[in-house]
Amino acid sequence: MQLQNILHRELCQVADRFQGQGINNLIHSYGQAVLKKTRFHSHVDFLRTCLKQKVIPKGFQTSYHGVHLSRTLQERAMKANTTHSRRLMRVSLQHFSQQMTDVGTNLVTCRETIATRISQYDMRGIVASIRHLNQRLYSVLHKTKSEKLEKLQPQIAHAEHKTVVTIPSDLPLTDTDRSVLSKGLSFIPTPEPDELQCKEDVRKFFRRI
Repeated sequence: MQLQNILHRELCQVADRFQGQGINNLIHSYGQAVLKKTRFHSHVDFLRTCLKQKVIPKGFQTSYHGVHLSRTLQERAMKANTTHSRRLMRVSLQHFSQQMTDVGTNLVTCRETIATRISQYDMRGIVASIRHLNQRLYSVLHKTKSEKLEKLQPQIAHAEHKTVVTIPSDLPLTDTDRSVLSKGLSFIPTPEPDELQCKEDVRKFFRRI
């Protein structure tokens, strides 16, 4: 919150330099759009990483444990909790991705409008000032998300080392072999499709043709 206030104050200072030309509000809107897009991108990148590494952030974890259920039903309940949490993560990911796209459109509109009303020299100065603010925000967000992901590492270790079948200690196997066998004899390695990435690839393909 403190950084957000500092960035807001410094962005106002950048915009106020052009108050006499009547575009200070437009410059402020442009700067806010740049910072918002970076925040949304940080959320998107974090959730994508969590989904790929099969970890669930605290805000998406459900609290039902089914302590009075049989062991079989407890396992089914835990699996249902995990599935529900991952669905919530995907919904949030779609939301943040859409917000990032919408803000990006507004960003381009503001920048193009500003460029028609001031000199190229002044425009370069505005872009450089806002880029500097954005880099500071990105550094803080990147550090924060990295720390959150690091705290989730026990989940990753637990998922990787869960024993489902007994593997003889004298059997010559690689770490990869043991990781696959530990998931059970009925496990079939299947890559999980990234729906958002597929949509983005399709969108980029149609833009090129």
